[in-house]
Amino acid sequence: MHPLIAQDIERVAAAVGERLYALQGKRLLLTGAGGYLASYLAETILWANDHLFATPCRLLALVRQPVTPDGRLGHLLGRSDVEWIIGDAAQPQPITGNVHFIVHAASKASPRAYLNAPLDTMNTNVEGTRWLLELARERDAESFLYFSSGEIYGDATLVPTPETYPGSADPLHPRACYTESKRYAEALIGAYHREYGIRAKIVRPFHVYGPGLRLDDGRVMADFLRSRLENQPIHLLSDGSGERAFCYLADATIGFWSALLSDHHGEAFNIGDDRELISIRKLAEMLARLYEPVLETHFADQLPEHLRGTPGRTCPDMTKALHLLGYAPQTDLREGVRRTLDWYRSL
Repeated sequence: MHPLIAQDIERVAAAVGERLYALQGKRLLLTGAGGYLASYLAETILWANDHLFATPCRLLALVRQPVTPDGRLGHLLGRSDVEWIIGDAAQPQPITGNVHFIVHAASKASPRAYLNAPLDTMNTNVEGTRWLLELARERDAESFLYFSSGEIYGDATLVPTPETYPGSADPLHPRACYTESKRYAEALIGAYHREYGIRAKIVRPFHVYGPGLRLDDGRVMADFLRSRLENQPIHLLSDGSGERAFCYLADATIGFWSALLSDHHGEAFNIGDDRELISIRKLAEMLARLYEPVLETHFADQLPEHLRGTPGRTCPDMTKALHLLGYAPQTDLREGVRRTLDWYRSL
């Protein structure tokens, strides 16, 4: 495990605390295990197996493509506490034996990716969620966690946005393949909880960044990080007036575990950081001046196709997660960006 990531995972384990022992000796199915949000969950389990648990938690890692030695989770290959399952999370997979915990984190998340594969995106969120809920029902899983998105609120008129905000989105907009399938998956989870008593929770991540974020992701943080690493001018694909609240991956991971291991079944939780709402322009200026040389910044007059329909202001209301989960992010934006850049540079 990379030293910087190991530091993050140790902090995650310390923050989750005794709740983490619920995984000891159990089996956890994680879809999209190779994704950068899910990767910290996978590494938390294996760090706990190495440092905490007397009986290891067995990770069933569902990935679409085989993990390679030089890949993000390549260092986990060959471990006896990991079972790699190669398959499409949208389709039932041959899972045998007990499954105590299920985390459905598989999904295309960047607009560039899901706009290029709308049906695949919808199938993962809808059909994938359905078969995993059925699996949870059949195996009497202790807890089920679904990764939704802060995008389900659409262009919210209430910012910061609480979980009670109903959201609004155009179901015929190209981005609806993502937002509407996430909303439908949430409705499925609510129905399974009410009808079958499935102990399911939903997390709605808001603008999570950190080690493992693909620099060709197409979202603003990825674009700016790439420019900073290459010491190239930062090109904004807008006038920079939009505002975002960003959350460092280790902080978000604490929120994910806190939701999964809680007793608040049938609930949705925003997971993000509401302490620093920043404009895209100011984010660009911060990164431009973070190191020498200072970078030039350029602005565009018109959004590219994959960003049209992006909400103007997005920030989660974190009151519910604080009160019910005890979740409170600690990493400020400048520190998180520095840590992320340090990880990329070390590669």
